[in-house]
Amino acid sequence: METFTHILPDSITDFHENILARKYTVEEVVRAYIKNIELTDTEIHAFLEVYTEEAVLHARACDGIVAEKTREELASYIQKHKLFGVPFAVKDNICMIDKKTTASSKILENYTASYTATAIQKILDAGAICLGRVNMDEFAMGGSTENSAFGVTKNPKNTAYVSGGSSGGSAAAVAMHGCLFALGSDT
Repeated sequence: METFTHILPDSITDFHENILARKYTVEEVVRAYIKNIELTDTEIHAFLEVYTEEAVLHARACDGIVAEKTREELASYIQKHKLFGVPFAVKDNICMIDKKTTASSKILENYTASYTATAIQKILDAGAICLGRVNMDEFAMGGSTENSAFGVTKNPKNTAYVSGGSSGGSAAAVAMHGCLFALGSDT
């Protein structure tokens, strides 16, 4: 399976070190993750929706902050915003205002959240960039991510297997280099 990983960080610390060193921009990293999603998710099916335009706009705003600060100022800014520019994905049962939140169920396929869950808000306030929502077992009732109304999520390391679950979309999104981290939930 072809992936687009040459600039992807190994960790949040690695990401921030490379941003501080100006080895790449936040937008370049966000676009690399989006490219990986485009290249691999047809087979894996981790993502239910990708927020491409919004993610790129947020990345450009981050790059604006990088451009206006010295290395020391940027390091201080990152210390205060610990997830500055970090691309992540969210399980489809955690609400983000004005975004679909379906719990991978046809019953909720048109539900749009009227609020943002506290966990997501704290991550956004820390500077992270949401790339999209990921698949799960319907209503988080399952252990394989085979029970989604929107299809099975496969294991990116071996597509003959499932990714596990109920947060299988979250696990697969990270394993396929579709984001740096992802939120899941306990069942």
